[in-house]
Amino acid sequence: MRRRAAKRPGSCCASRPDVAQRGSTLTLGLLRIRGPSSRSFRASDLHVMSNQRPLASAQAAVHEIIGISSLSPDQILERCELMKLPCAFQLMENWAEHESGAVELGKLEIFDLIFRGRVLPLGECLLVTDSGFISGSALSCSGESLRDALQQLTEFAFDGDVVFVWPESKCISLFHHEGAFAHVG
Repeated sequence: MRRRAAKRPGSCCASRPDVAQRGSTLTLGLLRIRGPSSRSFRASDLHVMSNQRPLASAQAAVHEIIGISSLSPDQILERCELMKLPCAFQLMENWAEHESGAVELGKLEIFDLIFRGRVLPLGECLLVTDSGFISGSALSCSGESLRDALQQLTEFAFDGDVVFVWPESKCISLFHHEGAFAHVG
């Protein structure tokens, strides 16, 4: 069973036992990244999907929908509250047990819990995970193929914040790394 360590705020790698940090250098296998705000990732963690879009396209879509360019779930929720849009974080079932290691939730199980009882919007979906924040890219796929696209990712995806944006439908779905999710639109 995979045990998850507590995350530091703003850290995509705190739950990854295979990441070593010394000073301002993060090391993972043979990959080293230097700098005060460095994050480390594997090349295989990057989405090797057929349709990548710049992260700015997801930011622009969020701006078009709610008027801010942030992809932070907390800031998106705050903005929605100010705009009086119906949006509230819901704690995921079994999340405490998942965090403790008593229950193992796979990425497709988490996806199914987030979207249970919802029809996925049609049109393009931009999916941003922690590795997308690092690489500066968003996965672009159709809403209908989103679950399959997520399954193909080499990363777990839900060990950090995840933002799903449907620009044409003006919908946003959020997963917060503390086990909560929300839908806008």
